[in-house]
Amino acid sequence: MLPHYCFATHWAVLSQNKREFVFRLDDQRQVKAIEAVFKVFLDQQYHPSLRLGCAQRFVRPLLQGCKRSSARDFYKYHIQDLQNILRATLDRRNQIQAEHQLVGRVGAWSILEPLFVQLETGELESMKCVETGKKLITDLTSRCVGMYV
Repeated sequence: MLPHYCFATHWAVLSQNKREFVFRLDDQRQVKAIEAVFKVFLDQQYHPSLRLGCAQRFVRPLLQGCKRSSARDFYKYHIQDLQNILRATLDRRNQIQAEHQLVGRVGAWSILEPLFVQLETGELESMKCVETGKKLITDLTSRCVGMYV
């Protein structure tokens, strides 16, 4: 087993390599590279831990390392998929399905994080963004409360 400091060093190198890899590609190939691992995240035939790891260890770093135009294209094509995952009603009767849904939600938020980081201040302060954010927060809060009632 590798010592912790050695593992942390290797992990940092791997993360940096993913960002360098995606940055070297042209815009269209950047989107395709991100979509390739995003499809694994969406596919519920994979184990939940694999899906979550894919979102957190591949999709998010690739989005952080790619060009802004490529990230915007990716989000433009797949924002509806992410919203559907976040809006899905939790199936409490089927434990396996519920686990996949929870993993999907955590992974979706992880994938959305670079979107909010990359937005410029003017975009964040725009009225449309504020209204959308308020609606999303209200919607998600009511769903979370509904899960535990």
